[in-house]
Amino acid sequence: MERRILFIEDNNLHREATRKILQFHGYNLLCLPDGEKFWEAIASFRPNLLLLDLKLPGVDGLTLLKQLRQSYWCDLPVVVLSADVMESSRQQAYSLGVSSYLIKPVSLKQVAATLDTELAQRLELTPA
Repeated sequence: MERRILFIEDNNLHREATRKILQFHGYNLLCLPDGEKFWEAIASFRPNLLLLDLKLPGVDGLTLLKQLRQSYWCDLPVVVLSADVMESSRQQAYSLGVSSYLIKPVSLKQVAATLDTELAQRLELTPA
């Protein structure tokens, strides 16, 4: 299984650092600074997993997540990577089917390990 990650993060420095580390770990990433081109990107890139910040300009991550769950991509695994420590945000994200919720600052090694775990579980659930 190719490891294609759609990563939506508005902070340029964090997005670039994460992209470099995850590419080093063998991931194929498409990075977006906001949700503006989300649907176009998901249709053309066809990711195996969405790595999503919640606090985004324009459409926030929870709104994107709600829309995602009502779309063709409803089963796409989602890992949240956010500085939002509010328990209500975490609960809402999990109620929308988020697999993992990582709170910034978090080591990029832990991010890679979480993605590895999520994708391995997805591979196990995929019929041969």
